[in-house]
Amino acid sequence: MPRVTKGFTLIEGLIVMALLAMLVLILYPKVWSYRENAVKTVCVTNREAVMRQYNIVNIQNNEDIELDQFILENFDGICPDHGKISYVEGKILCSIHNHTDVDDDKPDVEVPWLSSSRLTLMYKHNPRQ
Repeated sequence: MPRVTKGFTLIEGLIVMALLAMLVLILYPKVWSYRENAVKTVCVTNREAVMRQYNIVNIQNNEDIELDQFILENFDGICPDHGKISYVEGKILCSIHNHTDVDDDKPDVEVPWLSSSRLTLMYKHNPRQ
């Protein structure tokens, strides 16, 4: 009588689970960095929006409201990580995300096919002009 097997063996199941665990371990740091960048972007965007609204209110009302009073009255939770907000030299800073630019850690690299000299040449040699 031939033996009929249905389903997976224990070894096959363990191998699949081990492979999935390895994929999770590989992807976890990348996903976590995406989350950190998103939170930093939200903080920077919120601080910029607060500053714009503060300037608009000052212009519309023709009065000089103090920024800390304005933030306390109108905003709650500017930083998603609950960083302490401060105002230094005309900028709103966060104790956690104190950079004003989100992409500070990325180097400025010029894309060769979009350089300004090449674009000028493209416009100079355009036959439709």
